[in-house]
Amino acid sequence: MRRRRSIAGLLFALALSGWADEPTYPVAFRIALDAPAEVVYLAGSFNQWQPRMTPMTPDADKRVWTLTLNLPAGAHQYKFVV
Repeated sequence: MRRRRSIAGLLFALALSGWADEPTYPVAFRIALDAPAEVVYLAGSFNQWQPRMTPMTPDADKRVWTLTLNLPAGAHQYKFVV
């Protein structure tokens, strides 16, 4: 009985410490521009709307920009910063 309590206590402590984080899923973002851009960022609820925190990756002519983020399930608001 004492061993079960120890295991339950350990699992509870691990859950509180963040080891039992909710699962994340890859989410792809893509923007196609009419003209090339020097830099494009993604700002949103997932990065506290920081406009220059999350840069995107351009294609060769800098017209199509992509980024894949691992996000928890649910709704996420975002904007492209060009």
